[in-house]
Amino acid sequence: MSGRARCGLWAVTVAAIAVAAGCATTALLAGHLPPDLPDVSRWEHSDGEVEFAGPRRKIAYKLYVDPTRPAFYAVTRYRITHANPDERLATDHTDRERLQWHKGGRDVRRYECVPAGNGRPCAWRELEKGGAEYLEMMPTLLQLYSIHSSLLHERDRQAQQR
Repeated sequence: MSGRARCGLWAVTVAAIAVAAGCATTALLAGHLPPDLPDVSRWEHSDGEVEFAGPRRKIAYKLYVDPTRPAFYAVTRYRITHANPDERLATDHTDRERLQWHKGGRDVRRYECVPAGNGRPCAWRELEKGGAEYLEMMPTLLQLYSIHSSLLHERDRQAQQR
């Protein structure tokens, strides 16, 4: 889907590059998941990528729905990439991929994929529950869910107008 949506929470215009199950927008995301996660390869998912101005940045994301818990994003992956690294917001310490997993619905685990070096893929590091890095993910996750919801509503509105 292409389109524009207003997100009052960030007070910026969001240009939706792609939002739909199976879109090829996850090139910015790691090719592997933390080893303790379940196999999500057959789970329903939505991929997306959005761009923001001020500071210019792109968020690539993938939301997974556990088939045993419909209408609930059990795994959320995202990566914020800044056009200019000097424009990073105070809460965006890195351009690394981050992941949230609702294990069993109540045990919330969060991870960051840190560079492994020597040309190897990044390695997943679980964030300490209640730690600063763990807590700073929440505003981004809430904004991401809000943006995704807005984009889905816009897609549905456009489909009804056809």
